[in-house]
Amino acid sequence: MSAILEPEIVSTLGRRPALPAARRRHRTMHPGEMFVDLARQTFANLHRNKLRSFLTLFGIAWGIASLVLMSALSDGFRQGQRKNMAQIGDNIVFVFGGVTEEQAGGQRAGRRIRLAERDLDIIRETCPAVAVLSAEHKTYDVPARSAFNSGRFLTLGVNPEYLKLRNLPVEKGRSVSEADVREGRRVAVLGASVRKQLFEKRPVAVGERIYLKNYPFEVIGLMGEKEQNSSYDGWDNDKILVPTSTLLRDMPADRLVYAEDRVNGFLYRPVDVARWEEAQTQVRTALGRVHGFLPRTRARCACSTPSRARRCSIPSSTPARSFWPSYRW
Repeated sequence: MSAILEPEIVSTLGRRPALPAARRRHRTMHPGEMFVDLARQTFANLHRNKLRSFLTLFGIAWGIASLVLMSALSDGFRQGQRKNMAQIGDNIVFVFGGVTEEQAGGQRAGRRIRLAERDLDIIRETCPAVAVLSAEHKTYDVPARSAFNSGRFLTLGVNPEYLKLRNLPVEKGRSVSEADVREGRRVAVLGASVRKQLFEKRPVAVGERIYLKNYPFEVIGLMGEKEQNSSYDGWDNDKILVPTSTLLRDMPADRLVYAEDRVNGFLYRPVDVARWEEAQTQVRTALGRVHGFLPRTRARCACSTPSRARRCSIPSSTPARSFWPSYRW
């Protein structure tokens, strides 16, 4: 046989036989096999690029942890602020006297407005959006002494309506009652710091006698320790509570306060938090008619309630000093 073949014969011998069409089709991978293959490739890439993989995963974890931490901090701060503000009272509005900003009824601007008890009677009659209302009477630096020690403290004149608005719980004993106010009894409730100052580490029994401005008073209750981060007249731990009638009779801040039936201010709670602006308008209108100022007189001031913060226009000569709705004339 000749070793030299024709080119056509060589090409025919080197060609492989064609595969059937069924064998040429690619086999489809099962989902489980695809997952295993993907996982194998992923771990292989992680093993091949250790530093880059570590930095990528660390950045993702740090970002998620930062978001969770910031969310937890903001929620904790919100809850803490609500708790601290609730130490003063819940959904209450403070009103103080002030100075008029515009002329009204032929009277000059800059006139001082002094609030009185009769103003509260008018508000009770003409302001249906106001649920609870109470005057605020206080005397600063009242001398107090016991058989062991002495000091000077802020003394508040309270009544049952005032105690519904302010958060002044009694830990031991009882609080000031309507009968105490009506009869002008010389009874007192001591704040935690007052108790420590007057009796030091001695146990204080309900019924102990103290002297306020040299008048004998019976201790009927003790307030517990309060944690506050805001106040408008002093910490509640440093206060003494007595009936309103007793304060005005025995130790008024000024004799004119007692003679002219004045009040340091008053506070109220609207029938609903959603209606606090309506209550504010009613109160402003009622006082405007009595004292001769324009109810629409406004100044910008930051206001809020314990449940939400907002900006509102209220008559004010200076910004409010607390986190609660507060306004001045």
